[in-house]
Amino acid sequence: MANQVLLKQIDKGSNFVLSPLSFHFMLSLIASGSTGRTLKQLLSYLGSKSIGDLNFMSSQFIPLTSMMSNVKGGKNKNNQISSPSISFANGLWIDRRFSLSPSYERILKASYDAKANEVDFANKRKLNILLGFKTN
Repeated sequence: MANQVLLKQIDKGSNFVLSPLSFHFMLSLIASGSTGRTLKQLLSYLGSKSIGDLNFMSSQFIPLTSMMSNVKGGKNKNNQISSPSISFANGLWIDRRFSLSPSYERILKASYDAKANEVDFANKRKLNILLGFKTN
């Protein structure tokens, strides 16, 4: 999937960055809502023994990004004091025709600082506005 997106962006002449850590979080979000064979395959790929391990790792990492953004760094090329900037925008977009279990929504918030958004996937304009709000 990532390769297809990357190749499409290259064909357009666009800049594109794929963060391996973001990809890991995305697959972890999916694993947290999966069962059976899909769950086993995702856990194997992510190198985790359980959903609990994935959720714990994420719940420990998210606050770290907030702490990192408050660390004072050196000076940038304009001789201004700068600090590191690390941020995550985790979310789940689901077609409004479907619903998620309340327990899964709690996991999204508690472990991933993410929110489930019901979206009309047929309305591309509204979807692009929503995604553009959290991404650059």
